[in-house]
Amino acid sequence: MRWWICGSVCGALVTLVGCQLLAGFSSEAAADQRVDVGDAAIADDADLGHEDGSDGTLPGAHVWSSGLGHAGGVNNVAVAVDGSGNTYVAGSFKGTVDLAGGPLTSAGWYDVFVASYDAGGVHRWSMRFGGALNESAKGIAVGAEGAIYVAGAFSGTINLGGGDLGPAGHGVFLGSYGPAGAPRWARRFGHTADDWANDVATDGALVVLAGNLSEHVDFGGGPIPGAQTGFVAAFRR
Repeated sequence: MRWWICGSVCGALVTLVGCQLLAGFSSEAAADQRVDVGDAAIADDADLGHEDGSDGTLPGAHVWSSGLGHAGGVNNVAVAVDGSGNTYVAGSFKGTVDLAGGPLTSAGWYDVFVASYDAGGVHRWSMRFGGALNESAKGIAVGAEGAIYVAGAFSGTINLGGGDLGPAGHGVFLGSYGPAGAPRWARRFGHTADDWANDVATDGALVVLAGNLSEHVDFGGGPIPGAQTGFVAAFRR
């Protein structure tokens, strides 16, 4: 399998093809609520599975795939992989979701989830964070040293594991976690307007955020004018 098209489930999908990861969600209703991303159809709320193709060593061959979440409740799925083949997934959800490690329940409307799976697709750990309003993870990255970085947007206040950050009308967050999901540090930016982090990347020395601003925001180097401006900001890891 080289690519996939979503067509059945209002949930999220993660699939590993060769050594590359794809993530997304499907929203077109169908009677059986299944989508085939490789060797077999997987259902909404599917348990994590592992499927080998006829020759799993070929570039682009299907390795494993999983449904994440439940109908209508999982959005904005981002994915990263480390040098050992462990997968890290971040996104947003409402209600209760089970990412193969037990149920997680949102505190408000949408909360953020982060989960990790091993090279065979077996659940390692999963967690949620958020507040009373909306939170959305847009990007996730993992450094060579194993540190995980999650970026997105939030309304009101948000707790990324180390205490409340905020308030903000719609601000940017950046959180760092250890290989097992333990909080390391967290930052928030923005005040009253709609500011978003859309992605995050790391080279092991720096953590780089990218997104959009609707106001003047200071990431530490002086205010950047807003009014629908894109931004890039780099931080020490």
